[in-house]
Amino acid sequence: MASPQSSVDSERLLRTPEHAEWPEQMETDSRAESAIEQLRQNVENLGSNSVRSSDKERHGQLDGNVASDKGLSAADLDAIDPRILKEYAERRLKERTQNSCYIGHSLTLHDGSLLSLPHDGGTGCPINELNDLNNEGSDADAPTAPRWISRCQFGVQAQRNVDRRIYWKLSDIISQLETTGARSCVIVGPTTDVGPAKRDWCRLASALAAAARNGTRTIVVAPPRGDAAYAQNRLELNKATELAKKSVPLMSRNIVSLIPPMESSSEPSHGPSAHPRESPTDAYSVDTMVEYLTAMLDYIKAEMQLPRLVRTSRRAQRVRKYFQERNARYRGARGAHTSQDTHYASSSHRPAPYPAASRGSRGASYRRRRFYGHPSY
Repeated sequence: MASPQSSVDSERLLRTPEHAEWPEQMETDSRAESAIEQLRQNVENLGSNSVRSSDKERHGQLDGNVASDKGLSAADLDAIDPRILKEYAERRLKERTQNSCYIGHSLTLHDGSLLSLPHDGGTGCPINELNDLNNEGSDADAPTAPRWISRCQFGVQAQRNVDRRIYWKLSDIISQLETTGARSCVIVGPTTDVGPAKRDWCRLASALAAAARNGTRTIVVAPPRGDAAYAQNRLELNKATELAKKSVPLMSRNIVSLIPPMESSSEPSHGPSAHPRESPTDAYSVDTMVEYLTAMLDYIKAEMQLPRLVRTSRRAQRVRKYFQERNARYRGARGAHTSQDTHYASSSHRPAPYPAASRGSRGASYRRRRFYGHPSY
């Protein structure tokens, strides 16, 4: 028969955890959780505290209590286990990275129509403001061509939301990518006999990666054939795009290279526009450039839809049209002729105000009339 003392001990053992140190462990975990929560609040308020502190310093209103509000102290950080700090930091960074990737992917990779995000991605911003900011972006497309294709500015008409730019060297492309606000950009490779330096291609790769982060979709196309460095430029341009894609793996969809490793007859450089120049310093003709741009539009239509090109009229036709419009404006501004006006078929039929004289016979009387402002002169 069991004694009452043994039954009490058994009940106490049943109520007691298996490990006697569990209460201490639970108390330690609760302290760690409270410390993490305090750390989170301090980190979230760190930016506002620093801004308020800088404002007080700028206006000269800093008192002795500001030093205690600058952020976390060394004692607070030392009191927390480093493993807990590391886990908390990794969790926060992972959450923010996922939210940023989702928002960036949703804002930049779309077909150009009005975008409606399903949610804010954890950013805390109103969904209406995010949609408005996205749909108010620039819709312009900026094809960039080398300087030898400069006649494309004059051979075709200007189009809405399409900006054609000319570059002389790769650094011009870098500056244009940094300053452009276009949604998409088409880059035509350089047409040179001597290829650019390796460092210039590396800088171009960095510029392509930066443009992809900013949401600009870049498409790279091979230039027309006929130059000595054509094959080398194709190879280096592909390497630059691959390097840029590796630099921004999350935004690599914004960098598209339409230069296959093996040359294809479907490329615009292999079509009817493949007319070599007589000299590397000569510009391509207008007909050649229009053929190349037309073939390029058909080649990139799967990636980007651009309006069809419209040829401009010849120079003689433009000059004739200009003078016709100018004469019409002049006649409209002058108005109807009065009955006192006399019209002559040519200048030889107009009566001279004075008897005609040879050029050498003009003497003092002519100079006097000229000086005093005679109405006939």
